[in-house]
Amino acid sequence: MTPNNKPREVFNAEALGLRLYRGTAEEDILLAYWYDHLSKTGDINLVTTKSSRTLHGFLSMFQPSNFLTYSLFEDDSHPHDPIEFAGWFAPEQLSNRGFYYSNWAHESIRGKRRQLYLSAAVYDAAFTFADVLIGITKQKHLLPIHHKIGYTYAGAIPYMFDSDPAYILYLTKKSYEASKTYKLSHKEK
Repeated sequence: MTPNNKPREVFNAEALGLRLYRGTAEEDILLAYWYDHLSKTGDINLVTTKSSRTLHGFLSMFQPSNFLTYSLFEDDSHPHDPIEFAGWFAPEQLSNRGFYYSNWAHESIRGKRRQLYLSAAVYDAAFTFADVLIGITKQKHLLPIHHKIGYTYAGAIPYMFDSDPAYILYLTKKSYEASKTYKLSHKEK
């Protein structure tokens, strides 16, 4: 494993067909479009806390030592919401070997093979620099999906997510590679 102070360097997003956010003006415009789309669809309430629901707060989520990887639609069919998938990481501070990980998929690819392959690419890359990924969600209905990916449910913390409970999960490389999702996503590779 690589020490987690250098994940940006080892995360080869371009080889995965993804981009690694580097904070350029062009990328900030893409993220502003993404923020607008999340706000209009209500997804902003599902993937952020109140403190991150302003544009400034949203962009702050992706500043070092956190990082964001994303994918754009391959065509011009979504000029005002060009991001189709995004995954972001924040290092945990206790052991320096794990990362909090969240992702979002555009509603047009949710539950489809494209989302599966993009998710798998990010998980595969993440386990080159992390021993464990920690997931936190307020969406209880997503727990069975997390289980299929290989996550282990650790418990719920009341009032943690804007007065809603936060469901805490963790994923190791071993549990991910033993999952049905891993086997399905790597079937045609």
